[in-house]
Amino acid sequence: MAGTDPPWRVQTGRLAFLVASRRAAETIRPALTVRIIALTVVLTMLVQLEDVVSIVSSLPAVAVCMLRARSAPPAGTISRRRRWILVSWLDLLSALLVVAVAAWCTVALTAPSRFLALCAATVLLTVVSARLALDPRWYRPDPRPGRVARMLRALASPLGLIACLALALPAPWEPGERTIVVIVCLLPMATVALTRDQQLTVQNVVEMIQTEAQDGRQSVLDELHGGLSANLRLLEQASHELRDSCPRLYELAVGANSRLRETLTLADPLLESAARPQTLSALVRTLAMAVGARGELTVDVDRLSDADRDLLRLVLNDTVGVVLSDGASRVGATVRLVAGSLVVSVVGGSSRGPDRIARLGQLRRRIDEAGGSVAEEPAGPTDVRRAVVVRWPASAGTA
Repeated sequence: MAGTDPPWRVQTGRLAFLVASRRAAETIRPALTVRIIALTVVLTMLVQLEDVVSIVSSLPAVAVCMLRARSAPPAGTISRRRRWILVSWLDLLSALLVVAVAAWCTVALTAPSRFLALCAATVLLTVVSARLALDPRWYRPDPRPGRVARMLRALASPLGLIACLALALPAPWEPGERTIVVIVCLLPMATVALTRDQQLTVQNVVEMIQTEAQDGRQSVLDELHGGLSANLRLLEQASHELRDSCPRLYELAVGANSRLRETLTLADPLLESAARPQTLSALVRTLAMAVGARGELTVDVDRLSDADRDLLRLVLNDTVGVVLSDGASRVGATVRLVAGSLVVSVVGGSSRGPDRIARLGQLRRRIDEAGGSVAEEPAGPTDVRRAVVVRWPASAGTA
């Protein structure tokens, strides 16, 4: 299943795996101290008996505890992971052996001492079970843990409880003491709460990492677009005077600026090509983001000729820039075809009278050469704002 996931989901899953590794290590590190204390208590009770066999039976748990304290979950070769799995099984079996020793080999001790040894051994088993259930390998995206392994993890607490009762209850206890033994053996059920808490945390980590990564990339792209667009706009305006003498240079300046703005919409699967009219919305959005405003463009045209597309870019660039310079926090632009003429309407903020038209002197000369006009008109029947409206005859290929 993991092989069919898209690359971004696999990468996000790996990040979640790393975060889970760190969180699991932080969760288990304090438990290592609890494990050492539990082993110390059990060994103290066994030393009082001066029984070499029972003490030797507890040494594997001590060895595994020391190994766990010096090692970390593997993230490399398969052989390292296999050794880690082997150590995990030895850890679990050694903890069960300590429970059996605490229940069967402490008969000569007083009841409080036996209960103390059994409690310490049960705490050790609980810590071992929690470490297995919180192992970062459960959150790896590839390869995913098998179904049987996931079922065993879900049943870790009941299985630990059953194993603890099976080892401790048959030991020689007084009739009234078995109730206390059952209560003590309920400690492994704490693994359920620990596992559930870790699962709830990690399942939100994937979405959090994906959102944070996308926000970071978008912030960098916005800053990059804003800085490049400002400089390319100056080059584009300076190239207007060279259009007749150096048409290739003019086309290069216009194309660089327009392609930069179109990159904001190239990720949209509905836009098959950057040459479609809808990609012009990136131009308005980029200019608005550069000053902390919002911009929207509505295009009611299906096809644009090359000449109309270049002129439309210049019109949107200058008119939106003029509206934004008035302090507008939101700019709306509309492009439509009316009676064979392209009509561009840009509105936003409050109007400052004929000053807007005066600031569009260079654009007005271009539109006059194309047989069009630039004027200010009411934005709507009930809107007090005025829109900058540019019209010119559409060329062949625009529809």
